[in-house]
This record gives sequence, C-alpha cells and structure tokens, in this order.
Amino acid sequence: MAPHLISGDGEACVAAAKRKAASRVALEARIPPELFYRGGLAQRVPSVAEAVLLGDIRRQVSKLLGVGISFTQPDEIIAKFEAKLSAEPVVPAQIQYALAL
Repeated sequence: MAPHLISGDGEACVAAAKRKAASRVALEARIPPELFYRGGLAQRVPSVAEAVLLGDIRRQVSKLLGVGISFTQPDEIIAKFEAKLSAEPVVPAQIQYALAL
C-alpha cells in the first residue's frame, strides 16, 4: 500500500500487523513439515511430544492474534489427526461425475 495513503494510526496498525505476521511465521516454522495437512488431510499422527509442541504453538498464535481456539491439548490434537487420517478423501463433484461414466 502506498505510504502516503495511510494515516498515522493506519501506519501503526500496519506495522503491528507485520510484526504479528512475522511472529506467527517464526512460531509455525517450528512445526515439522510432515505434520502440515496436505489437501486437507493429515499425513500422519503426531507423537505425544509433537502434539504438545503443536498445542503450545496453537496457544501462542491464538494469544498473538487475540482469537479463541480449540485443540490445544495433546489428546485432542492426536484425536483430530486420527480422525483426519481415517476420513474419506474429499473428491470434487467434477471428478466424481467423470469416475461414474
């Protein structure tokens, strides 16, 4: 955004948003890549230690952004991943139609 179009308060808000974004990126960089969902599906279930880490990161990001969240306890996180792994893959309607032909 063009700096001359932003008021003093706006500049402060943009700077704060940039700091929060950088902090979030740094927090999420601690997550092992194989624990990120791919195509809406979990790749594997995290260990208890990894679930503790995910919960900690989720709480920190939530606090940073000022939003409420669920799934912060290791058992909740593990159950969520297990549910995602056992879920039927979502197939777009166009592909379902083509497969039915």
